[in-house]
Amino acid sequence: MRRYQLAYGASSFATGPAFGGYASYVSFQIQNIGYLIGHEPGNAPGSGCDFFATTCLVPMAGAGDINLTSFILYLNAISYAVSGALVFIVAGIGDYTDYKREQYIFFIIVYGALCLPITALTGYSTSIYNTLAGLYVVFNIIGFLVQVWGNIFIPYCMREMHEEASESKNVEVEASTEGNLVVAEQMHATVSTRMDREIRGVRMSIWGSNSLNLSILIFYVVVICLIVASATTAAGLTMTTVAGAVCLFLALVAWPFLPSPSGRPLPEGKSWFMLPFTTFAQMFQAVYRYPDAFRFLLAYTIYNDTLFAFGTVTGTLFNLTFRPSLLEFTGYSMVGPGVSIIVGTAWRYIFPRTSLTLRHWAIISYSIVAFIAFWAILGMSPHIAIGFKQRWEFYLMAVLQNAAGAIVSPLFRVLFSELFPKGSEIRFFGFQLVLSCSTTWIPQVINGPIVNATNNIRLPAAVCLPAFLICIALAWWTDDVRGAALVESERHQDEEQRARGPEPLLTRGPKLKN
Repeated sequence: MRRYQLAYGASSFATGPAFGGYASYVSFQIQNIGYLIGHEPGNAPGSGCDFFATTCLVPMAGAGDINLTSFILYLNAISYAVSGALVFIVAGIGDYTDYKREQYIFFIIVYGALCLPITALTGYSTSIYNTLAGLYVVFNIIGFLVQVWGNIFIPYCMREMHEEASESKNVEVEASTEGNLVVAEQMHATVSTRMDREIRGVRMSIWGSNSLNLSILIFYVVVICLIVASATTAAGLTMTTVAGAVCLFLALVAWPFLPSPSGRPLPEGKSWFMLPFTTFAQMFQAVYRYPDAFRFLLAYTIYNDTLFAFGTVTGTLFNLTFRPSLLEFTGYSMVGPGVSIIVGTAWRYIFPRTSLTLRHWAIISYSIVAFIAFWAILGMSPHIAIGFKQRWEFYLMAVLQNAAGAIVSPLFRVLFSELFPKGSEIRFFGFQLVLSCSTTWIPQVINGPIVNATNNIRLPAAVCLPAFLICIALAWWTDDVRGAALVESERHQDEEQRARGPEPLLTRGPKLKN
């Protein structure tokens, strides 16, 4: 088990710097080039934008000149649309394929390879601007495919440990000769309860999250050292290329040590071509069979999609309002992984020692981000001095937002795994990603025209707040005790059926005469 955790942590560590490079420096470079090749409203195209201008129009193929913030939102929308189609295919066939581990590693390698050319794209031309935008979209798409295959490991290890504990229980029961009372005590002492599985799952999930965030943090520290030493703004892009090489190396190191779950038998009469469609038809039917799983899934999906759009807006607002140096931008970016490591590690030890369930912690986390969105709405009034107008607000809200994410992201993988049957990991987690890709463009496309038409970057917060409130309501509505009991009951029924063997065939019609 320790081997699996270390390998999972290594693979998560591999993707962190690559993600940090694209999320921070590639997007930062796109915005900086946009300020040079764009123009302010009323000025000539290509005349550039003032250093502190909050409205900058940039060229977009087929759309003319649009607001820079809208351009970033549209890039994200394209990423999600294409990712949704690809994840639909992978999630539909993934549970029936072997070599899941190898496919996970393959996409991590591609993820890292996309970082390699970044160091050569330090210029400020329209061609580099378009190249970076294209790489940004492809990188996001590959990131989704990494997530699809990476989601199998936590539920697999949780259930493997549960089955090992169950086997230990059976051995002790058979070896007992002291009477029913001792047998009952041994069963009570060795049975793997749901809380045991969740604690183990939380530990492994936090281990993966901390590995990811630690690698991002190290990446940013190195970039800061390079910026101070060389006084160049290209340090972030150069380190993104280095991050790609590290990603390739660690992916190959982790590969042989990860678990390799085997695929389920292909349903009789089903073709690989039609399998994604039949799988998702079954998933929509499963909504009624596992309603609590889908309520919790929907809450997390809405949270994740809305937070992505909201984070894009606040990040752009920070850049446009203060025009930070690359050094400050890097420091601001470090708040996220730093807070996530501290809060995630602390929560790992707090969770087992409180009466709060994972569902309760999810409700608390959703409430925190709803408060942040409300805070941003306050800034829409010119008479209020707060609402993402002061530097300290951006840092404080980044702390709160990442503290919530450090809790809700790991717990989702654990609690959601309790609410669906074993062997369906790619199907259920893939369904979540397909749903996310299918819906996340909604806030992106809604917020894009709003910002483009009003030039009010805070206005999308008014769209995000109701979405976060819906997350709270859905998590509150979820009955995780009932959902987990249903899955456990079905598992016992399947085990009893296998123990009895196949049902005898009934001979119908008249018997043949000898």
